[in-house]
Amino acid sequence: MEELNDNIINLCKKSDRKAQTYLYSAFYRKVYNSCFRILQNQYEAEDAMQESFIKVFSRLDKYEKGMPFEAWILRIAINTAIDKLRENKPDWVNYDEKHFYHLEDEDESEEWELTAIDKLRENKPDWVNYDEKHFYHLEDEDESEEWELTLEKTKQIKAAIERLPDAARVIISLYLIEGYDHEEISGILHISSGNVRIQYMRAKQKLIEMLTPLPPKGGV
Repeated sequence: MEELNDNIINLCKKSDRKAQTYLYSAFYRKVYNSCFRILQNQYEAEDAMQESFIKVFSRLDKYEKGMPFEAWILRIAINTAIDKLRENKPDWVNYDEKHFYHLEDEDESEEWELTAIDKLRENKPDWVNYDEKHFYHLEDEDESEEWELTLEKTKQIKAAIERLPDAARVIISLYLIEGYDHEEISGILHISSGNVRIQYMRAKQKLIEMLTPLPPKGGV
């Protein structure tokens, strides 16, 4: 696959249309999804996707083989989408303070480190891409039930993330879905890693609240 990628990349550098179409077809869904998770608007995400591929084709000479090609493309897409978000909301990363409980000490956020959300990311790195195809060839009934529960949990988390305010949604998406760590997110958003960490903890706190069922009225 690596050799195939190298051949396609080399042809794209020569503006080979067939190779460019192949490259676009291979990655456009993931690029669009990454843009949409940040922008939450179909038309803006499509625009960001197209702009991202223009950048990809024009910057192929800058691609370093040590980095996975998909990660390189998605980083361009994410930066493009964030730039578009900044155009509409210059201070978006600071907008959402009022939406979260105040955490005076960064150490207070430690209690959120071992939640089911973090465990899902650690144990199943590709959790966001789980879908019905994973039910094929599951002969064990218990295994099928486990996938069913995982799929349902994934849908719930993704739906809750989409309802978060901009800064919370972007930071938690970059961490949980795109797989960036706090230092990498700091570089992408141009804010301190400490700020990223605190905003992530607040975002996760809000997400946990959204995913926690309310007790029945009247209680027992």
